[in-house]
Amino acid sequence: NVPGMKTQARLKQFPRQTLRPVGNHPIVRGIEPFQIPWDETFPNMWLSPKITPLIESDDPSFVQPTVGWVGIYPKGRVVCFEPGHTRFVWADPVFRKVVHNMILWCGGRLS
Repeated sequence: NVPGMKTQARLKQFPRQTLRPVGNHPIVRGIEPFQIPWDETFPNMWLSPKITPLIESDDPSFVQPTVGWVGIYPKGRVVCFEPGHTRFVWADPVFRKVVHNMILWCGGRLS
């Protein structure tokens, strides 16, 4: 077991959620807060304190609001993003821009 690790993450569906970029990582640089429509996520997952948070949810039920992050090994270029389970979210231009930036960054084409 990892100290502080929570194993109570459960699937949560929500009609609308505002996502807010965190920090100045190249993936979120220039991205403003945006709303995503009907989607689902796993709130309150345990996340390593070594991750770099990228995007947080405004959902007040989240103990851990981070829903997008860069992994703990910077040279590995691993990025995780919880939203994106429905066609409603895929159609959102800001969501698509964030995913585009994630792909570019993972490929070493965004710095």
